[in-house]
Amino acid sequence: MAEYCGTFEIEPDEEIPPILYTPNVIDLEVTPRCEFSCPDCWGTKPYQCPEKLNHYQQLEIFERLRGIPDDFVARVVLSGGEALLEPYLVDLVDGLVDMKHEVSLSTTGLDRYKQLARILGQLSAIGIPIDGPNAAVNSTWRNHPRLNDGGLRIATDALRLVQSTHPELKTSVRTLVNPGNVDYIQQIPHYLELSGIDISRLRWVLYEQVIRRPGLYGDSVLVSSRSIEGAKVGAKYFQESVEYAGRKFNEVVIRTIGSLAGRNFIISPSGECRAVMPGSSKNEVVERGFGNIYHDFDDVIELLNEDTGAIGTYSVEASAGPAYYYYLSDKGYNL
Repeated sequence: MAEYCGTFEIEPDEEIPPILYTPNVIDLEVTPRCEFSCPDCWGTKPYQCPEKLNHYQQLEIFERLRGIPDDFVARVVLSGGEALLEPYLVDLVDGLVDMKHEVSLSTTGLDRYKQLARILGQLSAIGIPIDGPNAAVNSTWRNHPRLNDGGLRIATDALRLVQSTHPELKTSVRTLVNPGNVDYIQQIPHYLELSGIDISRLRWVLYEQVIRRPGLYGDSVLVSSRSIEGAKVGAKYFQESVEYAGRKFNEVVIRTIGSLAGRNFIISPSGECRAVMPGSSKNEVVERGFGNIYHDFDDVIELLNEDTGAIGTYSVEASAGPAYYYYLSDKGYNL
């Protein structure tokens, strides 16, 4: 019996030629450097990075991805470390935009090279962290040797800059829910309004803190810290409480560890690739490694495409399966 995929009929013995897929969204860790030292941060650290690719080499990766006939990379999320500590971030953003990628920035707002104002007009989205309604709470997890407020003032100033110069830019306030702030984050919307921030134009995204178990890029297990379960209101009422506190925001999103799986494909500052995949329980996810995409580009793409669980998760087109192959064929793509 023939199988139907969308409007296309596939005979049981019909062989579908392979298509090389790329992830739809890629996180590029621009640099391992960061002036904050946050416990259990699972971004790549300098000691984990034997080399750092420069911005020309990083752009070369995306040029090579464009060389794949069916390159589906739509959005690049720049993170780190702290991306604004890369002195050539403007050039990197310009290059990615020239390739027609949407570019998002995840930043603390700490802008040593005064680049933020120069790139805002190029961005499709930006995320800025606010972990507490005051200096004491905000600094319980977000540690800095000289900023005893955990960068709260700098992050708030960055939000003001965005709203005053690019009010239509999609902007998220990002809050890491951890044991030190879990009972105070409902006060964050009030703090922002008192600081002159129009929260009706903002998205509030709350992330459950995760803890890295030993291993790196393939062996790492990220485990829920269960911070939300430790809230005074209790896990059962946490979401309801936060959504009520944040009712003036444009949107409120709560991401527990299970919803972190299958989001973005990550490229480290040295070119090592990893993806966060579902773990054995709802309280853990696993980082799976795919090798160095700068030095072993073909091998990484091949391995990614062989891992149907990964590529089906990270590429909408790949998850469409045979139907999408025939759709491309029907549109005249040379497959």
